[in-house]
Amino acid sequence: MVKLSEAALRTRLSRLGLAAKLVAGLAAGILAAGNIVAPVLLVAIGNPPPQGMSGITVALIFSLPAFAYLYGVWTLGVTFSALARGSSLFSPALSAGLRRVGLALAAGAVTSIAVMPNLLRLAGHTQGGYLHFDTGAMALILTGGAVFLLGGIIDRAARQEAAMSEFI
Repeated sequence: MVKLSEAALRTRLSRLGLAAKLVAGLAAGILAAGNIVAPVLLVAIGNPPPQGMSGITVALIFSLPAFAYLYGVWTLGVTFSALARGSSLFSPALSAGLRRVGLALAAGAVTSIAVMPNLLRLAGHTQGGYLHFDTGAMALILTGGAVFLLGGIIDRAARQEAAMSEFI
């Protein structure tokens, strides 16, 4: 195992934070351009998409989990950048970031399992069950919950560290 100096670690965290924000921003931009901007422009110039507005609605519904996951990736970038700027390992930035990432993972998975199928049903796109049993999404719900709880553990550790430093 290679040991990194603090400066090297902060440099890597800064690069990773920038990469995460760049990936999330580009992916969200591509999703928005393809599912929101382009169809609206087509309607505005009088050439609606072949599926009409229902096709746009369905595309937006299918994009909902992706936006939640991309928020989680963006949050990772913000958290890594905060750590690169000098936040301690047991900082509120890390615990809040972990909690947000956990919630984003769980929210995206719940959207995929429960919200998306029912919205598609309301849009008249599909029939069938009220829940989509996807084992990957179910695993993401549990993983998101674990990451959320890890944020709470980091928060508690920070409070314990502060209490212990008062004794010294």
